Amino acid sequence: MEQEDITAAKELREKAEESLAKKQSRFNNELSEADIFKLVYELEVHQIELEMQNEELILARAEAVLVKDKYLELYDFAPSGYITLSKDGKILELNINAFKILGKDRSQLKNKHFALYVSKDYKIIFSRFLERVFESQSKEACEVFLENDDIPAIFVLIEGIYLGKNDSCELSLVDITQQKQIEEAIRIKNEELIKINASKDKFFGIIAHDLRSPFNGFLGLSKLMSEDMPNLKMCELQTYASKMHQSAKNLFKLLENLLEWSQLQRGLTKLHPDKYNLRKIIDDNFKFEFDLANQKEIELISNISADTEVTVDLQMINTIIRNLISNSIKFTNRGGRIEIGTVNKASEECIYIKDNGIGMDTESLENIFKLDGNVSRPGTENESSTGLGLLLCKEFIEKQGGKIWAESEPGKGSTFYFTLPE
Repeated sequence: MEQEDITAAKELREKAEESLAKKQSRFNNELSEADIFKLVYELEVHQIELEMQNEELILARAEAVLVKDKYLELYDFAPSGYITLSKDGKILELNINAFKILGKDRSQLKNKHFALYVSKDYKIIFSRFLERVFESQSKEACEVFLENDDIPAIFVLIEGIYLGKNDSCELSLVDITQQKQIEEAIRIKNEELIKINASKDKFFGIIAHDLRSPFNGFLGLSKLMSEDMPNLKMCELQTYASKMHQSAKNLFKLLENLLEWSQLQRGLTKLHPDKYNLRKIIDDNFKFEFDLANQKEIELISNISADTEVTVDLQMINTIIRNLISNSIKFTNRGGRIEIGTVNKASEECIYIKDNGIGMDTESLENIFKLDGNVSRPGTENESSTGLGLLLCKEFIEKQGGKIWAESEPGKGSTFYFTLPE
C-alpha cells in the first residue's frame, strides 16, 4: 500500500473517532449503559466495514494505475505512430513512433501544428482530411508526403477518428514509402511493357505491309521475265533486271534495319566507341548510296573538312548516316541536292544533312521520331517508307550520348541535325 493511501486512512479514522466522541458526550446522560455498549459495537462494526471498503478502493486504484501504465506502454511502443490533435491541428500528445517519423523530440513537437511537417503540395489534402474528421466524427483516411530537414521525406497513410473529449482527434501514421516506391516501379514497368508492345505492333505492321510490297514487285517482275523471256527485247530485260535489283536492295535495307532494331530492343547491341575520320565515313556512305541518288539525278555534296574526327561506334554511325541519306533521297525530287556538313558547337560535334526536297508539315515533324507516330508516307517517286530508319537513328545517337532533331517546311526541304560528344 502506498504511503499516501495509509495517511488518508489514518485521517479518516481520526475523523471517525472524533465524531464518535462527540456523540458519546451528547448521549451519555440519555442512554443506558447497555445502549452505549450496543452503540459502540455498531460504530466499531461500521468502522471496520469502512476500513475494508477503503482498502478495496486502494487496491482498485492501484489496479487502475497499473492498467493505465500498461495502456501508456502499449501506446508509446505501438508499431504505428499515434498523434492526438486539437481541432486547430496542434499536437497534444504523441507516441515514440510518431516522433521518430517526424524526426524530432516529443518536447519539440507538442503544441506545434502538424501541418508544418506536411509537404506544401499536400497541405490542402491534409487540411480537408482534418475537416472531415471533425465534421463527420467518423474514421477518415488520406495519404500525404512529409518533409523535414532532420529525416528523409516519406509518404505516410494517415487515419483519423474524432475523440469527442476536449474536441480532439486521434491520428495513426503508417510509413508507406516503400509501398509507393514499389507502385512507382510497377508503373515504370507498365510503361516499358506498353513501349515493348508498341514495338511489337510496329514490327508486325512492317512485316505485314512493308515487306509484302517489295516482295510483290520482285515476284511480279520475275514472273513476267520467266513467262515472256523469249519475247522480251534486251532493253526490256535490262529494265526488268534493274527494277528487280532495286527491289532487292530496298528489301535488303529493310531487313537490315529490322535486324538492327530487333537487336537494339533486346539489349544485344553493344557500344564500341573509337576515334574515326568523319570525312571518310561520309565518303564511304556516299558510295553506298550513290546508285540510288544517281537514279534520281540527285547531287550528294560533302562539306566536311578532311581533318574532322569523331568518337563513335563505327557500325552505329554508318547506320545513322545511311538511313539519313536514304531518307533525304526518298523525299527529294529528281535533280535535287543533298548536303552534309558540320555546325560549330563548344563541347560536341553537330552534323547536319540538308535536302531541298518536299519537306514536312508541323504534325509530321513532331512525330517522325516516335514509334507510334504513324508518319510513313511514299517518296517523291512512290518509294515505300516505314519510318523505322529514323527511329534507329534516334536510338543509336542517344545510345552514344547525342541527340537528333529536324527542321522543315512543306516545299522547302528538310534539315536533320544530330550531335556526338567529342
